[in-house]
Amino acid sequence: MIGQMNSLVHSAKIVGKLSYKMSIPVTRKILMSTNNIIRGNQTDVQCLITNRDKKFFCSDDLNAKQLYLNNHEFIKDKKLITISPGGYKGFYMLGVCSFIKENYNTGNYIFSGASAGAWNSLFMTLNKDHLECVLKLLDEDIRRQNSIKDTEYKIKETLLNSYTSDDFDLKRLFVGVTTISRAKPRTNIFSDFDNLEDAINCCIASSHIPFISGAFSNSYNNQMTFDGGFSNYPYLNIKDSILHITPSMWKKDAKKSMFVLEDYTSLFSKSKFSYIELYDNGYKDSKNNKNFLDKIFL
Repeated sequence: MIGQMNSLVHSAKIVGKLSYKMSIPVTRKILMSTNNIIRGNQTDVQCLITNRDKKFFCSDDLNAKQLYLNNHEFIKDKKLITISPGGYKGFYMLGVCSFIKENYNTGNYIFSGASAGAWNSLFMTLNKDHLECVLKLLDEDIRRQNSIKDTEYKIKETLLNSYTSDDFDLKRLFVGVTTISRAKPRTNIFSDFDNLEDAINCCIASSHIPFISGAFSNSYNNQMTFDGGFSNYPYLNIKDSILHITPSMWKKDAKKSMFVLEDYTSLFSKSKFSYIELYDNGYKDSKNNKNFLDKIFL
């Protein structure tokens, strides 16, 4: 795997020397290569990590699931909602999440997401006026950012200037991150965050795509991290999800694959997307499918 990654780094350096239009197809190839390398070398082990006490509950330990549940009884009666990656289409999913928060009581739910889904999972744990938060996230200061990296850090700044840790029920948040352990990719699900900034930093780690949202790798909790969407299943796996939120969830021909290239290639064409329009479409599509959501939440 190390040799494969070195080759990938070399290819990525070439991208930086190309014109923007030329670099887009090359970067797409690098994105797919990264996904194929990570998934091709990935173990099936998923580790659930509690940040406050630094404990690991890994699926290769047959007792791990029960040990975690014994130490976190609040989760036993909670229902799980998972939220997928989506690139800039994360703002579409924000519209879906906003409709759900507006129309249903989500206090008995936990949320597990990766990449854009991690940010939306954080939004779902907000215990203040969610529409006020939406307005902040759709503010011009965020919309005018030129890259996904700049957008993420502007969102971080906005959230930290507007909210405290007490404004979020962080114990209901589970963020999937792809990490490298002993030269092997592994899925880590981080939880029990120290504070709001810690949770946001984890969302950034879960959204890190090599050379697109920064350098080749990112570091979180002293671990090399990549986008959670590169993992085979970047969601909490100790219980079944009752609802999986994706950018294509309301389409009849929605793809079931965890990794959908079209969701990630939206990162290369920000100019094609209006955050406000994406949000509105997500909200309206959810409203049009309210009967389906009623069966889940009512």
